[in-house]
Amino acid sequence: MTDKEETTPSTTASTNDGLKQSIETQQQEQSEQQPVSQAQQQGQDGEQQSDQAQQQEQDGEQQSDQAQQQEQDGEQQSDQAQQQEQGGEQQSDEPEPLDEMTFWDHLEALR
Repeated sequence: MTDKEETTPSTTASTNDGLKQSIETQQQEQSEQQPVSQAQQQGQDGEQQSDQAQQQEQDGEQQSDQAQQQEQDGEQQSDQAQQQEQGGEQQSDEPEPLDEMTFWDHLEALR
């Protein structure tokens, strides 16, 4: 049994060394991958900010288009109001259309 006790610690020590090396290797790989993933994350964040800036620019253009449309609508309303005024002046020269006559108005006209 003495031989077994002597071989067991040396085997355990070599197994421990192997485990330590594999753990260190994994840690190094993870630390190497982290900067890459951080750089990827930063790249994605930059793309999102760029997309947001483009969206804001498009929103600004839409608001500008809406303002132009409202201005055009206002001009059209102004033009319509002027046409109505002119139309009102023209109608005053023409006789007003007669209202519909009631039954009694017809009887009175026949007398």
